[in-house]
Amino acid sequence: MGLRRLLTASALYGIGDMLVLAVGGFLLLPLYTRMLPQSDFGAYVIIKANGEIFQYILYFGLLSSVARIYFDYKPDGKQKEYLNSIVMFFFVVLLIAVIVLTLWGDTLWRLLSPATPPQPYVWYCLAIAAANFFASIGSLWLRLDENVKAFVVLQLVASVVLAAAAFLNLVVFKLGLSGLLSALVIGYIPATAVLLYRLGKNLKPFFRWGYVAESLRFGLPFAASSISYFILNRFSILTLQHFVPTKQIAIFGLAQQLAMLITIFAASLVKAISPAVFGASEAQALDLLHRSTKMFILVLFGISGLIVVFAREIILVAATSEYLWRYDALLILIIANFVYSLINLSNMALLFHRNTKILAANSIVGAAVSAGLSLLLIPRYHLVGGAVAVFGASLTVMVASYVAAWRLDRHSHFSLLATTIAAVCLLAVASAWLLQLDVGVFVSIGLKVVLTVVVFSAVYVLCAPKGFPRTWTEFGAYLRTK
Repeated sequence: MGLRRLLTASALYGIGDMLVLAVGGFLLLPLYTRMLPQSDFGAYVIIKANGEIFQYILYFGLLSSVARIYFDYKPDGKQKEYLNSIVMFFFVVLLIAVIVLTLWGDTLWRLLSPATPPQPYVWYCLAIAAANFFASIGSLWLRLDENVKAFVVLQLVASVVLAAAAFLNLVVFKLGLSGLLSALVIGYIPATAVLLYRLGKNLKPFFRWGYVAESLRFGLPFAASSISYFILNRFSILTLQHFVPTKQIAIFGLAQQLAMLITIFAASLVKAISPAVFGASEAQALDLLHRSTKMFILVLFGISGLIVVFAREIILVAATSEYLWRYDALLILIIANFVYSLINLSNMALLFHRNTKILAANSIVGAAVSAGLSLLLIPRYHLVGGAVAVFGASLTVMVASYVAAWRLDRHSHFSLLATTIAAVCLLAVASAWLLQLDVGVFVSIGLKVVLTVVVFSAVYVLCAPKGFPRTWTEFGAYLRTK
């Protein structure tokens, strides 16, 4: 894949992913935070965290399996038969889940969230998990076939459907928290419809165990990694429920939601690269990964730095000034998400070599660090303690992932990683300091713009890959020649 094609695909996939993120994760936040009491938004954060547990347990890592194994069946034209088996197997899993939750659902829920009632939210969690699985297969299928335009259109339609459902349920019908959860389920309908349409006559009420068994063998380590990822990022929320009121969990949840902007953007870049990597020879794939990693780190640093510097303004757009309390915790969570998102390409290198055991081991270590730090810090430091726990775990996993990748291809990116992480931390300290200054809005924004330009320019000059321009004169010449 050439640089131009890579950048174009990344931009288009980024637009598609950012549409969903912008609507569901950011543009609708003002609606959520203003139409729901802060305690209800805190309950929404808790329910969403529990819903993620449902997803990780029920999915068995199958989405990750499809992203890799699909290419093994595509040359023979068996990809639809393969996807049908995955879909039908998941229906069986759902049936078992319904039976288990009918018998023991309330008890299991109270173990997770004693302050939030289990009914009807346990069933909302199951419905969201089921709808998300089918929708994810539908949109992933378009990605794997590199049907970029259809993918972007699908994401746009899904975003409009979600926004319309949320507006109607919260503003028109005033259904509150239940209305918001119903809107999330409705938002998955377009991608699910695409899955059913593309399967067409291949949608049959049975599955071949050979397809499923291969996917489970490949996906179960990812399931362990997913559960570990949940513990890394959400164990703090489970712990905070025992030490702070729901209103404070709302603040922590909003901070995590905003920090996830970085994670989603990073994932969109990686998904654009993955088809070229997995479809290439070993030498070509490793060369592409090496070149892409440098660009990836710099681009992700740019996005993260902007979010850090303008975090206050972002919060005031997404919510009310009440959510600015514990601004320091928000900044720590943004840095943590930047650090964690850096592992995407190093993990892809491990995945290319099918070293899923290393991926799982790194995730488990990160989860253990997060859980240990949460139990140690949250009882005393509350929201800040939870944020520090996520950061510590993210840094641990990132270092472990890049060390493992370096052992495979001997391509070191450690100096670039250290420089960009240090720069983001510097920007966070400056952002917190500027918040304390008694200056006007325009002066504050002006200072932030100057700070951003200075830091970004320094990082680029120090770390830009070989062949990239390093002065304004070189940059102008570069643009003219390209």
